[in-house]
Amino acid sequence: MKVRLGVQVFSSSTARALEYLRVNSCSEFSDSLPTETLLAKLDKLFDILNSRSCFGKGYKAAITYTNVSRRLAFLRECKDFFAAITGLDWTAPCEFQAAHVCSWSLCDY
Repeated sequence: MKVRLGVQVFSSSTARALEYLRVNSCSEFSDSLPTETLLAKLDKLFDILNSRSCFGKGYKAAITYTNVSRRLAFLRECKDFFAAITGLDWTAPCEFQAAHVCSWSLCDY
């Protein structure tokens, strides 16, 4: 499987679809809020890490001196979020470890 296709699962579209199902009383999705939150954060984190064009919009825009404080604030939020998920336990799934390390290393840069 190509990474580009696999990462599409971790998207804001998927988070919004889960939210739609939860809000519209689909009982199987009644407690999908934590998953929605995770997917939305991963989507934004991927956008920040892949950003390079000054013409991008939102989190897809390149990091510049005008948006760096907002980006760092979000990265710190991700750092805390992934630390809480993994409990700083390195036996957690490697995807969460990678996201935690990425957000942690960028915050300290």
